[in-house]
Amino acid sequence: MESCDINVARFQPTNGSTYVKLPKVLRDKRAFLNVVNDDDMCYAAAIAAALLRRKKHPERHDDELKRFMKTLNWEGIEFPADPWKASKKFEQNNPGIIINVYGYAVLAI
Repeated sequence: MESCDINVARFQPTNGSTYVKLPKVLRDKRAFLNVVNDDDMCYAAAIAAALLRRKKHPERHDDELKRFMKTLNWEGIEFPADPWKASKKFEQNNPGIIINVYGYAVLAI
């Protein structure tokens, strides 16, 4: 006899907003840049921080990061931004920059 378990969870689409602390399992990998911001510009801050590649405190949403954000073309992107939708527009506005968006889901077993 074959069996199959199906777990159903409420779908919550990813939308941009403000800072969200990474789950411990991801934080411990030390492979993610999670910008600490207090506004609706988290998508822009994440993109700018990744491109800026600062050695010291890359997670800070400070004046240096804000200045760099202004050098990029955000035309046609509404904030808070849906990263999947905004990335296509951002790439069109900023030739030579390619964005990959990944999601993470916690599975309860």
